[in-house]
Amino acid sequence: MPVTTITADRALKDFYLEPLREQLNLNVDPAFAMMRMTSDNVVGRKIVKGIGVGVNGGFGASDEAAVPAAHGNLYEQFELDTKNLYGTIEISDKAIKATKDNAGGFANLLGDEIDKSVKTAQMNTARQFYGDGNGRLGTLKAVTAAGTTHGVDDWRPFHEGMTVDFLSADGTPLQGGARRRITSVTRDDTAPTITTTGAAITSADTDIVTLQGSYGRELTGLEAIFDAGREKLYGLSRAVHGWLNPRVKNVGGAWDELDLQAMLDDIRIMTGRDVDYIVCALGVRRAYLDAERTLKRHVNTLDIAGGFKALSYNGIPIYASEHVAKGTLYALVTDTFTLGQLGDWEWIDQGGGVLTRKADSTVYQAVLAKYCDILCEQPIAQGKLTGITEA
Repeated sequence: MPVTTITADRALKDFYLEPLREQLNLNVDPAFAMMRMTSDNVVGRKIVKGIGVGVNGGFGASDEAAVPAAHGNLYEQFELDTKNLYGTIEISDKAIKATKDNAGGFANLLGDEIDKSVKTAQMNTARQFYGDGNGRLGTLKAVTAAGTTHGVDDWRPFHEGMTVDFLSADGTPLQGGARRRITSVTRDDTAPTITTTGAAITSADTDIVTLQGSYGRELTGLEAIFDAGREKLYGLSRAVHGWLNPRVKNVGGAWDELDLQAMLDDIRIMTGRDVDYIVCALGVRRAYLDAERTLKRHVNTLDIAGGFKALSYNGIPIYASEHVAKGTLYALVTDTFTLGQLGDWEWIDQGGGVLTRKADSTVYQAVLAKYCDILCEQPIAQGKLTGITEA
């Protein structure tokens, strides 16, 4: 049968959708794979969940005549909006026609587009898990003359091909909000830069770069939980509800297991919970390995959720992610995290099927979508070490 947009539609829905869901739910990041995904607490566009706080107040030691008064659990309500995650693939009419009598060739073409889209979605979903929701990829450096090459604070979040926005620190678009595509990244730790398409522009050292249209619209990630400057979390005041504030310590020096163990002990004392997952920057993992090598201790590895591998600290996995800020380590209780979702990943039916022609274009487009956000039921059970000297 000749290849048509109808056969492509069927392939996207019947052949590709389930494998795509698995890759985007389980193979993004170990913490993502460990999270429970549910639509139970989704009300309209929001995630709403009642949370038990602290301990039951009905216990005490007394004589037989005066048993402890019954005081049940304390409850508060968390609320947050679902976020929109999209992955887009495009195929030209010319490519479809060129492979209409070659099903295998078309399958390769479609598979290649999907594979690239999935890898991009995985990378950005993992990045959002460690972010604060504002979408910032990096901060620009001030320049004295307008140009299309700009200094950035770190080259690691940037990749050729990304479509980005340049914004002021408060989210105001620069130069009328013209979108740009990154054409080159200078991967230099001393003076990293990005070069983009578009007209030359002068930037200040407080301006930021986000993915296209993503400012303030990304998942409520770890840094939203740990951001002490954020007045509210899940609609509640941090100042009023101290249990919304996780444990944070700046160690300001070399790797020391005692700093980590003290963090784990504090979390256990405060919550009765044991940390079951540690994730850190790549350089922090190197520092841990270097310290163990100096002590001539063998470091075991563990197979963890999503098919990932991690080092072991007293049986707790230590995973390293390129999305964790330098010198940083997180200690997490993973069963306190859930992904509230309207539903699983789905192709959007754009009125004419899944694969439809863009207006005034010879290009066909399919969009994969998921509406969700991350909720941590017990922020106080999470910990963060900063200022660790990397190896």
